[in-house]
Formats: sequence, structure tokens, C-alpha cells
Amino acid sequence: MTMLFAYPLSRKDLPGRGIISFFLFFTMLFNGGFVPTYLIYSNIFHVTDTLAAMIIPYLLMNAFYVIMVRTYITTNVPMEVLEASMIDGASEVQNLVQIVVPMSKPIMGTIALMSAIAYWNNWTNGVYFIQTRRDLFGIQNYLNSVISNIAFLQTHTSSSINASQLPSISIRMALAVIAIIPILIAYPFFQKSFVAGITVGSVKG
Repeated sequence: MTMLFAYPLSRKDLPGRGIISFFLFFTMLFNGGFVPTYLIYSNIFHVTDTLAAMIIPYLLMNAFYVIMVRTYITTNVPMEVLEASMIDGASEVQNLVQIVVPMSKPIMGTIALMSAIAYWNNWTNGVYFIQTRRDLFGIQNYLNSVISNIAFLQTHTSSSINASQLPSISIRMALAVIAIIPILIAYPFFQKSFVAGITVGSVKG
């Protein structure tokens, strides 16, 4: 979705390119999307307290990622390469699939890693969209809930409860490790995508 939106914005011959880019930057200045998003989910689609409420936001376009991809394509994908392929009979779709996407692997790898970290560590969607179905919580919601419950028990321990029987700090550390393991696993697969200069030398003269 990000690439499909960013590629047309990188073309200088796109009508209204400047206005669309301005509105993308403008939407990044204000974080007022949760209220209308919640109203749409609850009053129109009725998907609160469902798995769809946790998945759909991640499938939508992110303005920040669009700006990143647009900037990368503009500065790192030579227009001469695209023009030469179109002279040879390639269409815009073929340019996107066969030239732009392969040349944009570094930025796409960066976005994939950033998205994985953001989505795995997401806490707000569970708070806003999940009200009763605690089984749909993400790892950060569970981690926050467990830590809050442990803190409550430690500060409100009655005489009938032995403090030594309360969950120790090792439980919290174990949960924290569980929260970061997927990120540690994902990083090696994307780190080589950060190599710069993939298009150096692609245009001569």
C-alpha cells in the first residue's frame, strides 16, 4: 500500500503532486485520528472487541512511511532508468514491479523492521479498541496488565498473604524478554537491506 501511493508521488509529471504531498505532511502534524477511527470501528463497522480491530489499522497506509518511500525513490531511483524502460515498451506497472521495487529494497526493509517493532510493541490499539475480550490483547497490553497487578498486590498485601508468595521481579523480566525476542529474531533478516548505494553506477554519462 505504501509503495503504491509513494511511487506516483515521486513522479514529477503527476498533476497535483505538490498539493497531495503537502496534505501528507499536514496530517503528520496532528495525532487526532483515534477518535474518528474509534467511531468508525464502533458505530459503522461494529468491529470493536474483535480480532479485526487489531489487524485493520496495520493494513492502512502510514503517511510517514509514504514520505520516506517517496523521498527515497526521488533521490535514489534515476528517472533515466524509468524513461529508458518506457522507451523499450514497459508500462508504469512494469516499471514499479521490475525496477522501482527491487531498487527500493533498502527503504522497504527499513520500513518492514520499523513496522514490526511498532506493531509488536503496540499498546494503544488494545486500549482503544478492545474493551472486554482480553484474549485479543497484544503482548504489551499483557505486560502492562501483569506489572500493574503485581504492583497492586505488593502495595496492598493483606496480613493473610505472604509477601514472599507474590510474583517476583523475575516474572517481569521474563515478560520483557518475551516482548523483545521477536524483534531480535526479525532484525538479522532485514539488516542487510540497510546497505546504501544500491543504484550507484546504474546511469552512465
